[in-house]
Formats: sequence, C-alpha cells, structure tokens
Amino acid sequence: MKYKLIIDKNAEEEIIAEMKAKIDPVAEKMQSVEPVSVAYVDASSSEESVFTAGDALVADIFRKAGGENIVTDTTDPWLNISWEQVAAADPEWIVIGVYEGVEDADYWIDFLKNHPATASIRAVQNENFIVTGLVDLTVGERVADTVPMLAAKFHPDK
Repeated sequence: MKYKLIIDKNAEEEIIAEMKAKIDPVAEKMQSVEPVSVAYVDASSSEESVFTAGDALVADIFRKAGGENIVTDTTDPWLNISWEQVAAADPEWIVIGVYEGVEDADYWIDFLKNHPATASIRAVQNENFIVTGLVDLTVGERVADTVPMLAAKFHPDK
C-alpha cells in the first residue's frame, strides 16, 4: 500500500506567513546591531570534541537573532571541532541543543566550567548559556519562536 502525503497549500502558506511575521521584524532590527559571537554545543558532543553547527540552519537562526556562529570557515552543515577551537573563538554566548531533557545541558555547562580550555572564555565566565531543544533549531514552526527568544538574550537592550 502506498501512502500519499496531502498538503493543504493554503494552510502551508498561512504557516509560512505567520513564521515570517515573527522572524522578519526581529531579523530586520538585528541588522543594526553588532553581532555577538555564538558557539553551538550539541548534547551529543563528547569530552574530546564538540559536535557543532557549521553552515547549517542554526547559523542562519543565530544571524537573524543578532549573533554570529563561531564556525564560519566551512560549507559542512555539521562537524566536530576541538574544545580548544571553541576556546580560541572566545564566544560571548553558548547555545546548548538538548534532545530530551535539561540534564544534558547541566552536564555540558558543568563540563565547560571545568574544562581547562573553556573555563575562562567569556560565555562561561558570564554564564551566558542558552538551553534549547534541538527541535527549536531545526526546520519547523518552532524556529519562529526561537529567533525572537535568542535575539532577546543576545541583545536585551534592543
């Protein structure tokens, strides 16, 4: 038996319009700010390396929210980099993407605070951690809420 996906074009267009209505004003306002540097730490990272976003939707979400992903020299959407590379970038913010619960985030926050390479970076020293579900940073309707949330954290005075 074959299944056929039926898409209501009107509903699809309505959803897109609603998302743009949330994202576009924020992205426009953020064009006038100095972007903050942001590192993405996926909860599936290891103690040896961080699984992070390169040229992925996550980087575009950060840009629209007034941030700049620390990984800019790749066309790979996802990659592993060393914790020393994160430290060398000295990000102002760290976004931790979790899969199921905040326990993953608590582990990584503690790890970053105690790792010799990352303990002294700005984001860690200022406790600038944002915990979000991975689904909030991937293709879907939740992105429309993620962009304004990140912008409010990155640039609370705007």
